[in-house]
Amino acid sequence: LLAIAASELNYPRARRQVTRAARWHETARQRARYLAAMGSLLRAFPMTMLPVLVYALIALPLGHDAMENGLNAPLFSAMLPSGADWVVARGDALLTFAAACLFVEIIKATSSRRSVMIENGLSVLAFTVSLVAFILVPACGTNEFFLIMGMILMDFIASFVVMTVSPRRDVQFS
Repeated sequence: LLAIAASELNYPRARRQVTRAARWHETARQRARYLAAMGSLLRAFPMTMLPVLVYALIALPLGHDAMENGLNAPLFSAMLPSGADWVVARGDALLTFAAACLFVEIIKATSSRRSVMIENGLSVLAFTVSLVAFILVPACGTNEFFLIMGMILMDFIASFVVMTVSPRRDVQFS
């Protein structure tokens, strides 16, 4: 009888603990759904757009001549063991960043998810917008922007080729 009376006394507290645990579990489930949705949204975003966005944020306020001078300005230099002075310009760093983004995009293209198709469509849109900006916006008429635009085109072509070749490889005939 004493044990039954003690459990009855603790019942509201135990019930509150169960309710808190259920709320925490539901909140964790909602957070997981939110993170999954954000992850698929980020997976569908073409990474090759990042260098274009960085370029546009810097170039549009500056104009063509200031942007050209800014891209040719040295970012850092290092003395090599051979005695040569290695100078890396800002434009070179931007192109290296664009190449790294292209590498990530090609790796992402090997996945067989629906987000790859969305990303491929967004890559076409990104290339079209970049081409129009290259032709019509004076600040975007530099060699660096042209090469970044070429990387976006290569991203689209590589993704398209991977999407068409991968299904053929996955099909097995007995």
